[in-house]
Amino acid sequence: PMKRKQTRPARPHRSPLETSIDDYLADVKARRRAAKTLHYYEAVLKKQFLPYCLKAGADDLAGVDKKLVDRWTTHLGERKAMPSPDAPARTDKLSTHTVHSYARTVNGFLRWARREGQITRDLHAQQPKPPHLERDVLKREDFEALLAEADNDRDRLSLEVLWPPALRASG
Repeated sequence: PMKRKQTRPARPHRSPLETSIDDYLADVKARRRAAKTLHYYEAVLKKQFLPYCLKAGADDLAGVDKKLVDRWTTHLGERKAMPSPDAPARTDKLSTHTVHSYARTVNGFLRWARREGQITRDLHAQQPKPPHLERDVLKREDFEALLAEADNDRDRLSLEVLWPPALRASG
């Protein structure tokens, strides 16, 4: 009996855009970014940005223009959040912080592509401004009241040492 030559399954066609993304991720890895950072960039670029571009008919960087990138960020802002396997189903939209982070990741890729000469125009995703988070901070009067209630020098000293950094963090 003749032995059959084993063949690997045919690799699906990779678009030039996917190759560019892989080259960018290799560059990120070479710059010794944290593994979690690399994983996040890969998830955003390959699972969010690439499928959207391919569906829009842009299979290389020449097909990625400002209108496409703007439509992608708008799509993200309107898209429902994907539930995680261990969480209940969600019906809310992606947060502004998430859309901002995704756009920042794509902007890193587009800057790299320009530096590498893969695109010649200045192209970037609009990043929505995340809402300013209001912090509940201790007011001076509250601090003075705490200081007056301190029973001993150790407690007073602890409060006086911790108060100035708290002022900087809340500014």
